[in-house]
Amino acid sequence: MLELDLVPDEGRNPRALLYSVATGLWRNEARKRGRRAAIARPVELDGDDPPPLAGGEEPEAAALAAAENRALAAAVERLPDKYRAAVLLAYGAELPLEEVARIEKLPKGTVKSRLHKARLLLKKEMEARGYGREEL
Repeated sequence: MLELDLVPDEGRNPRALLYSVATGLWRNEARKRGRRAAIARPVELDGDDPPPLAGGEEPEAAALAAAENRALAAAVERLPDKYRAAVLLAYGAELPLEEVARIEKLPKGTVKSRLHKARLLLKKEMEARGYGREEL
């Protein structure tokens, strides 16, 4: 796609164009990281600050929730690209299925099935790591 073709349509959401461009850039960067990782192993720098505690939140509960969130984020990063992109667009960017389908250039049913499969994979991995939700 040429850069000159990137013009928002009157009848469509301009956010979809931006997310489509962002998805393309993300895929390019992922391919680049893959090529670079094959040459030299990347070094992880841990510069994340802990999240601030809410007013009545206990430190232990906050630490457990933060650990679970980090484990879930790592599990999402380990998903195959086709599932990860759908998850990040639908849940991370909170886009409706129609927008995700338009950005990914896929039928809506395919996006639904990828999200379902991604949720199953994430649930399986999180349960294997000892994270499980008890039903109320």
